[in-house]
Amino acid sequence: MVTGGSKSRWRKVAIRWVLPLLLLVAILLWGRFSGQWLIVDQPPEKSDAIVVLAGDFSGDLRYYRGLELLRSGYGQSMFLDAEVRVKFGENATEAAERFIRATAGDVQERIHVCPVRVTSTVGETDSVRACVAPLHPKRLLLVTSDFHTRRALAVFQNRLPEYSWRVAKVRDDRVFGTQWWHKRAWAKTYLLEWE
Repeated sequence: MVTGGSKSRWRKVAIRWVLPLLLLVAILLWGRFSGQWLIVDQPPEKSDAIVVLAGDFSGDLRYYRGLELLRSGYGQSMFLDAEVRVKFGENATEAAERFIRATAGDVQERIHVCPVRVTSTVGETDSVRACVAPLHPKRLLLVTSDFHTRRALAVFQNRLPEYSWRVAKVRDDRVFGTQWWHKRAWAKTYLLEWE
């Protein structure tokens, strides 16, 4: 039989040692698997259009992934988001149009530059809405960096619920890995995405 004094002693032990140990294990598990949680890994589905999101990370890789999906029949057309700002004396939308002409070949006419005026995922939704509206699409496929898939998909589903959204990831080991603590660049990307 456990007496009142024994219960009190066990409660003190639990509060002093067991609860902090459980909290430490939970924090370690969260840290270990939270990089993977950022990634939504969906197989692409046929859509009315493909939207390649702008961003400082892996822009060319995103574009080429969108181009691959367009050529494989996952969209009728593709919108490449490009920020409307001058960087190093060049307008990003004009640079994107030149890049498309140089790289898209036979599908060049199906790719459109979507000017983005705000440098946030939330702000980007307004530009995307304006660009895709003339097509009257029902299903849209987002292309973005793997670490950005969960947040981007949630933002677009929330801000543009009139469309059915899917997301296709682009992996860039220079910028992010799920074991984010292994490289400084990965840790920075991880912390920025969670922020």
